[in-house]
Amino acid sequence: MESWKGFLRSGLQLRATDSNASHNRIFRIPVFAKLNQITELQGDELCDAWLQCIFCHYRLWKKGVRHRDVSCGNLMYYRCSNQVKSVLNDFDLASMDGVESRGHQRTGTPPFMATDLLINSQTKHLYRHDLESFIWVWVWLTLQFKDGELRSGQRPLDAWAQCSARQCAAEKKLFLSMVETYADDQINEEHWKLVMELCCKLESPLNNIAGLRKQLHLARQYHKQDEKKIKGQLAEAEDDGNFFRWFLEVLRFSDQPQFTPPSL
Repeated sequence: MESWKGFLRSGLQLRATDSNASHNRIFRIPVFAKLNQITELQGDELCDAWLQCIFCHYRLWKKGVRHRDVSCGNLMYYRCSNQVKSVLNDFDLASMDGVESRGHQRTGTPPFMATDLLINSQTKHLYRHDLESFIWVWVWLTLQFKDGELRSGQRPLDAWAQCSARQCAAEKKLFLSMVETYADDQINEEHWKLVMELCCKLESPLNNIAGLRKQLHLARQYHKQDEKKIKGQLAEAEDDGNFFRWFLEVLRFSDQPQFTPPSL
């Protein structure tokens, strides 16, 4: 019976006398523990897994790892001693802080992308954009899934996956402005409560940042003396730690499971 090495040489049309045939070739196949999508989880386990991914992501961000593609499909989990352990998966679009990424294409999955990035693909990708993506993931999990399965029939947010980037941004802004109207009799009440807390309070920092950007543009054109001050205010508003603190405050207010958060 032909050995596997002989089989490979035959397929590559190599003879035993070829100079290249004398080199050893080692083929490796990485094997990982099976991971499942967190969409399969329900109740407190789902919230637990989602929060674990957020805290893992923040630790990585502070170490200079920029994931940049937070979505339902990239949040995974496995069980260890019957406890859910979540995994932030798929770093294909990730970059390192201080290393210039190639190209300036929009990165992410539209239904979960921050509205700023959907509107302008040249926007610098900040921590707050990925945190906003995690919020959209929670909205999606709450309204599109029920008891660990995708809801049947027409779902509230189906349009987000079927429209252009700018249309998706408009849909999300509409959602934030009238989030209370999206509830139906199939949602988990505790999950919906967190959606309401997050979305009602997300508008304020986003509107503040949008207002500061307009002021900065105006200052650059007509009020140079105010430019430095407004730049400082904008930097503070978009600060990684400030946005993470904002998120933790929302969690505390909504009585979500308590975790030891990463250091700021």
